[in-house]
Amino acid sequence: METLPLTPNGKVDRRALAAVAVADAAAPETGVAGSASGEGDPDDALSGTEQALAAIWAEILRLPRVTRDDDFLALGGQSLQASRMVSRIRRRLGVSQASLSAVFDHPTVTEPAARVDAAG
Repeated sequence: METLPLTPNGKVDRRALAAVAVADAAAPETGVAGSASGEGDPDDALSGTEQALAAIWAEILRLPRVTRDDDFLALGGQSLQASRMVSRIRRRLGVSQASLSAVFDHPTVTEPAARVDAAG
């Protein structure tokens, strides 16, 4: 990339920048992926919970895919989007203890998925 994408106000357009970064990593058709390495290692396969969370994140952030290593904030996530995400996680996965602070404390798919799985 020769220049950074800018908003009309001249600031770095983080959304466009995140979209470029995601597009650069060969996106699978499902909208979610294992690790950003793209090596296809079976250990990189997302668990069912990770897939569900990655799909929610991709939907909220309007991205073609989210990997287990992608950081919600680095992808342009904001507090309002985090709030929507927590609501969808609670509704779709039946996780009552999902919290807004958890999104910011653990901004990748891996840690929240492990907590959801542990909660049963």
